[in-house]
Amino acid sequence: MSELSRLTSDAGGIAGTSNVYLARKYGVSPVGTIGHEWIMGIAALENTYRDANRLALVKWHETYGGSLGIALPDTFGTGVFFANFDRNLAEMFNGVRHDSGDPLAFAQAVYEHYKRLGIDPSTKTIIFSDSLTPDIAVNLKRCCDTLGIGCLFGIGTNFTNDFRLASDPAQNGTALNIVIKLFVCDGRPCVKLSDDKSKHTGNPDEVKRAQFDLAEFF
Repeated sequence: MSELSRLTSDAGGIAGTSNVYLARKYGVSPVGTIGHEWIMGIAALENTYRDANRLALVKWHETYGGSLGIALPDTFGTGVFFANFDRNLAEMFNGVRHDSGDPLAFAQAVYEHYKRLGIDPSTKTIIFSDSLTPDIAVNLKRCCDTLGIGCLFGIGTNFTNDFRLASDPAQNGTALNIVIKLFVCDGRPCVKLSDDKSKHTGNPDEVKRAQFDLAEFF
Protein backbone atom coordinates (compact mmCIF):
# COMPACT_ATOMS: atom_id res chain seq x y z
CA MET A 1 0.00 0.00 0.00
CA SER A 2 2.71 2.48 0.92
CA GLU A 3 4.63 1.53 -2.24
CA LEU A 4 1.52 2.10 -4.36
CA SER A 5 1.05 5.51 -2.75
CA ARG A 6 4.65 6.43 -3.63
CA LEU A 7 4.36 5.23 -7.23
CA THR A 8 1.12 7.13 -7.85
CA SER A 9 2.05 10.35 -6.07
CA ASP A 10 2.22 12.39 -9.28
CA ALA A 11 -1.27 11.46 -10.50
CA GLY A 12 -2.98 11.05 -7.15
CA GLY A 13 -2.24 8.42 -4.57
CA ILE A 14 -3.41 6.94 -1.31
CA ALA A 15 -4.27 9.40 1.44
CA GLY A 16 -4.82 6.68 4.04
CA THR A 17 -7.09 3.84 5.09
CA SER A 18 -9.98 3.50 7.51
CA ASN A 19 -8.63 0.07 8.48
CA VAL A 20 -6.55 0.86 11.56
CA TYR A 21 -4.62 -2.42 11.36
CA LEU A 22 -3.59 -1.84 7.74
CA ALA A 23 -2.66 1.78 8.53
CA ARG A 24 -0.28 0.55 11.22
CA LYS A 25 1.07 -2.33 9.14
CA TYR A 26 1.85 -0.26 6.04
CA GLY A 27 2.68 3.06 7.67
CA VAL A 28 -0.12 5.11 6.15
CA SER A 29 -2.51 7.52 7.85
CA PRO A 30 -5.66 6.16 9.51
CA VAL A 31 -8.49 8.25 8.04
CA GLY A 32 -12.27 8.22 8.09
CA THR A 33 -15.43 10.28 8.37
CA ILE A 34 -18.40 10.64 10.68
CA GLY A 35 -20.62 7.54 10.74
CA HIS A 36 -24.38 7.23 10.29
CA GLU A 37 -24.64 5.74 13.77
CA TRP A 38 -23.69 9.05 15.38
CA ILE A 39 -26.52 10.94 13.67
CA MET A 40 -28.99 8.08 14.17
CA GLY A 41 -28.19 8.02 17.89
CA ILE A 42 -28.57 11.79 18.25
CA ALA A 43 -31.94 11.63 16.46
CA ALA A 44 -33.14 8.98 18.90
CA LEU A 45 -31.82 10.70 22.03
CA GLU A 46 -33.10 14.15 21.00
CA ASN A 47 -36.34 12.73 19.55
CA THR A 48 -36.08 14.65 16.27
CA TYR A 49 -35.44 13.78 12.66
CA ARG A 50 -35.79 17.28 11.26
CA ASP A 51 -32.97 18.75 13.36
CA ALA A 52 -30.89 15.61 13.93
CA ASN A 53 -28.22 16.47 11.34
CA ARG A 54 -27.69 19.95 12.75
CA LEU A 55 -27.55 18.78 16.36
CA ALA A 56 -25.23 15.89 15.51
CA LEU A 57 -22.83 18.08 13.52
CA VAL A 58 -22.69 20.73 16.24
CA LYS A 59 -21.95 18.11 18.90
CA TRP A 60 -19.36 16.48 16.62
CA HIS A 61 -17.56 19.77 16.10
CA GLU A 62 -17.67 20.52 19.81
CA THR A 63 -15.96 17.18 20.38
CA TYR A 64 -13.35 17.15 17.59
CA GLY A 65 -12.95 20.81 16.66
CA GLY A 66 -11.54 21.14 13.15
CA SER A 67 -10.48 17.49 12.96
CA LEU A 68 -12.58 14.83 11.22
CA GLY A 69 -14.39 17.62 9.42
CA ILE A 70 -16.34 15.73 6.75
CA ALA A 71 -20.13 15.81 7.19
CA LEU A 72 -22.30 12.82 6.27
CA PRO A 73 -25.51 13.91 4.49
CA ASP A 74 -27.60 10.80 3.84
CA THR A 75 -28.65 9.49 7.26
CA PHE A 76 -32.20 10.73 6.62
CA GLY A 77 -31.81 11.80 2.98
CA THR A 78 -29.84 14.69 1.57
CA GLY A 79 -32.90 16.95 1.36
CA VAL A 80 -33.27 17.37 5.12
CA PHE A 81 -29.48 17.49 5.46
CA PHE A 82 -29.19 20.53 3.19
CA ALA A 83 -32.01 22.18 5.16
CA ASN A 84 -29.86 21.77 8.31
CA PHE A 85 -26.49 22.48 6.68
CA ASP A 86 -26.50 26.27 6.96
CA ARG A 87 -23.63 28.64 6.31
CA ASN A 88 -22.18 28.27 9.80
CA LEU A 89 -22.01 24.49 9.55
CA ALA A 90 -20.86 24.56 5.93
CA GLU A 91 -17.96 26.82 6.89
CA MET A 92 -17.24 24.73 9.97
CA PHE A 93 -16.86 21.45 8.05
CA ASN A 94 -14.26 20.80 5.34
CA GLY A 95 -16.70 19.02 3.07
CA VAL A 96 -19.24 16.22 2.76
CA ARG A 97 -19.30 12.52 2.01
CA HIS A 98 -21.37 10.79 -0.66
CA ASP A 99 -22.57 7.34 0.41
CA SER A 100 -25.79 6.66 -1.52
CA GLY A 101 -27.76 7.84 -4.53
CA ASP A 102 -26.52 9.26 -7.84
CA PRO A 103 -22.97 10.59 -7.22
CA LEU A 104 -23.01 12.97 -10.19
CA ALA A 105 -26.31 14.52 -9.11
CA PHE A 106 -24.98 14.73 -5.56
CA ALA A 107 -21.84 16.56 -6.67
CA GLN A 108 -23.94 19.08 -8.58
CA ALA A 109 -26.28 19.55 -5.59
CA VAL A 110 -23.36 20.09 -3.19
CA TYR A 111 -21.76 22.59 -5.56
CA GLU A 112 -25.02 24.54 -5.87
CA HIS A 113 -25.60 24.47 -2.11
CA TYR A 114 -22.20 26.00 -1.41
CA LYS A 115 -22.82 28.65 -4.07
CA ARG A 116 -26.20 29.54 -2.53
CA LEU A 117 -24.49 29.97 0.83
CA GLY A 118 -21.85 32.24 -0.67
CA ILE A 119 -19.05 29.72 -0.08
CA ASP A 120 -16.38 29.05 -2.70
CA PRO A 121 -16.81 25.34 -3.65
CA SER A 122 -13.10 25.09 -4.50
CA THR A 123 -12.35 25.38 -0.77
CA LYS A 124 -14.45 22.28 0.00
CA THR A 125 -14.15 18.54 -0.66
CA ILE A 126 -16.54 15.73 -1.51
CA ILE A 127 -15.49 12.26 -0.37
CA PHE A 128 -17.15 9.55 -2.46
CA SER A 129 -17.54 6.12 -0.84
CA ASP A 130 -20.50 4.33 -2.41
CA SER A 131 -19.71 1.15 -4.41
CA LEU A 132 -16.66 2.73 -6.02
CA THR A 133 -14.25 1.25 -8.53
CA PRO A 134 -11.15 2.99 -9.90
CA ASP A 135 -12.96 3.71 -13.19
CA ILE A 136 -15.92 5.28 -11.40
CA ALA A 137 -13.53 7.36 -9.30
CA VAL A 138 -11.82 8.70 -12.43
CA ASN A 139 -15.17 9.78 -13.90
CA LEU A 140 -16.18 11.47 -10.66
CA LYS A 141 -12.83 13.26 -10.52
CA ARG A 142 -13.49 14.69 -13.98
CA CYS A 143 -16.93 15.84 -12.87
CA CYS A 144 -15.56 17.56 -9.75
CA ASP A 145 -12.75 19.18 -11.73
CA THR A 146 -15.37 20.61 -14.09
CA LEU A 147 -17.43 21.93 -11.19
CA GLY A 148 -14.37 23.27 -9.41
CA ILE A 149 -14.75 21.35 -6.16
CA GLY A 150 -12.24 19.07 -4.43
CA CYS A 151 -12.75 15.31 -4.20
CA LEU A 152 -11.36 12.20 -2.54
CA PHE A 153 -12.39 8.55 -2.83
CA GLY A 154 -12.92 5.79 -0.30
CA ILE A 155 -12.67 2.61 -2.36
CA GLY A 156 -13.23 -0.23 0.08
CA THR A 157 -15.37 -3.09 -1.18
CA ASN A 158 -13.84 -3.21 -4.65
CA PHE A 159 -10.29 -3.31 -3.32
CA THR A 160 -10.94 -5.86 -0.59
CA ASN A 161 -13.31 -8.11 -2.58
CA ASP A 162 -11.63 -8.00 -6.00
CA PHE A 163 -11.09 -11.74 -6.41
CA ARG A 164 -12.08 -14.69 -8.59
CA LEU A 165 -14.23 -17.55 -7.37
CA ALA A 166 -12.35 -20.65 -6.19
CA SER A 167 -15.12 -22.76 -7.72
CA ASP A 168 -14.84 -20.97 -11.08
CA PRO A 169 -11.61 -18.96 -11.58
CA ALA A 170 -13.01 -17.42 -14.77
CA GLN A 171 -15.74 -15.64 -12.77
CA ASN A 172 -15.29 -12.60 -10.54
CA GLY A 173 -16.65 -12.83 -7.02
CA THR A 174 -19.63 -10.68 -6.05
CA ALA A 175 -19.36 -8.67 -2.86
CA LEU A 176 -22.24 -8.81 -0.40
CA ASN A 177 -24.29 -5.64 0.06
CA ILE A 178 -24.22 -5.39 3.85
CA VAL A 179 -24.94 -2.47 6.15
CA ILE A 180 -24.65 -2.56 9.94
CA LYS A 181 -26.43 0.24 11.78
CA LEU A 182 -27.82 1.15 15.20
CA PHE A 183 -31.17 -0.40 16.04
CA VAL A 184 -31.75 0.96 19.55
CA CYS A 185 -30.07 3.75 21.55
CA ASP A 186 -30.90 4.13 25.24
CA GLY A 187 -34.06 2.11 24.65
CA ARG A 188 -35.21 4.29 21.74
CA PRO A 189 -35.50 2.99 18.16
CA CYS A 190 -32.96 4.19 15.57
CA VAL A 191 -33.51 4.35 11.81
CA LYS A 192 -31.67 5.36 8.67
CA LEU A 193 -33.41 6.72 5.57
CA SER A 194 -30.85 6.45 2.82
CA ASP A 195 -31.03 8.07 -0.60
CA ASP A 196 -30.87 4.43 -1.72
CA LYS A 197 -34.16 2.92 -0.48
CA SER A 198 -32.62 -0.55 -0.33
CA LYS A 199 -30.43 0.76 2.50
CA HIS A 200 -33.25 1.91 4.83
CA THR A 201 -32.72 0.29 8.23
CA GLY A 202 -34.56 0.10 11.53
CA ASN A 203 -37.89 -0.85 13.03
CA PRO A 204 -40.46 -0.69 10.19
CA ASP A 205 -42.92 1.37 12.23
CA GLU A 206 -40.21 3.86 13.19
CA VAL A 207 -39.06 4.06 9.56
CA LYS A 208 -42.64 5.01 8.62
CA ARG A 209 -42.73 7.66 11.36
CA ALA A 210 -39.46 9.16 10.16
CA GLN A 211 -40.69 9.17 6.56
CA PHE A 212 -43.89 10.91 7.66
CA ASP A 213 -41.96 13.55 9.63
CA LEU A 214 -39.66 14.20 6.66
CA ALA A 215 -42.17 13.72 3.82
CA GLU A 216 -41.59 17.20 2.38
CA PHE A 217 -37.93 16.36 1.73
CA PHE A 218 -38.58 13.27 -0.38
